[in-house]
Amino acid sequence: MLDFVWVVACGILTGGVIGFLFVKLYPKIKEPSVEILSTFIVAYLSYVAADFCNASGVLSVVTTGMIIGWYAPTLFRPDIRMSTEAVWEMVVFLLNALFSS
Repeated sequence: MLDFVWVVACGILTGGVIGFLFVKLYPKIKEPSVEILSTFIVAYLSYVAADFCNASGVLSVVTTGMIIGWYAPTLFRPDIRMSTEAVWEMVVFLLNALFSS
């Protein structure tokens, strides 16, 4: 039981910390391609950090995504939001094409 609590709590805490760090550091990024790439890196970093602590990587990524999603309207410029959405749609399409059978 204690292991389950650790996995859940540490996963959420890890995701929260990484999400808030991203929110604080993102305004310092000025290059559009790096801004888009950072959306991929932060999710991967969140998963790896939680996995390193033997916590839930899925809960960590979901928590990070919820925090970034909450701040997204004020954090991302409209042109970057449109470009990022196009890139993510393409990636999802490619992953569906590769792994659906």
